[in-house]
Amino acid sequence: MLIEHKYFSAFDDNNLRLLNIIGQQVGIAMENVELYQKMHEMATIDSLTGIYNRLYFQERLREEIANAKRENYDLSLAIMDIDYFKRFNDTFGHLFGDKVLKHIANLIKKSLRSGDIIARYGGEEFVILLPRTSIKEAYDKVERLRNIISKTSIKDELVEASVTVSFGVSSYPEFSNTESELLKTADNALYEAKESGRNCVRIPC
Repeated sequence: MLIEHKYFSAFDDNNLRLLNIIGQQVGIAMENVELYQKMHEMATIDSLTGIYNRLYFQERLREEIANAKRENYDLSLAIMDIDYFKRFNDTFGHLFGDKVLKHIANLIKKSLRSGDIIARYGGEEFVILLPRTSIKEAYDKVERLRNIISKTSIKDELVEASVTVSFGVSSYPEFSNTESELLKTADNALYEAKESGRNCVRIPC
């Protein structure tokens, strides 16, 4: 903060004390804003992957369902599971497993639109919310993601491994009318993907 006057020695000691107090209060306010931003980030961001956490996703899902109903547009949701993730931890160790999670999260995040939302839903599960996206559009987008992931390999010093994922996709209002139904139908579709041999995408029957 800079305060000037055209006359030399225009500010006396009382002015300087007042300005010093104002400067301190502004500094405290700025520190509080920064602290609030950090606390908000800690409450909404998964510390390992850097994407949103489950709590934040649940809040956004409620908001997006309400918006979709009010504005009458499609809302799709995909749940993704890393195939045989336990093998990475058992074979290469948990640090490599963490690297797999971060790699997949970053890969998906880069492939989404600005309005799409990705969050870590469980240990090796991710969820993607796709506003204004029909089930066909969501299927095509997720299938492209599945294909991209299946062609990548993750390296860590002497270790290199390929990864595949399974997706279950559902949408409002075609297959559900509430947030719980949307999650359940997508989760059921993910179960079908796993039962079908994994490394595939399924939608509700």
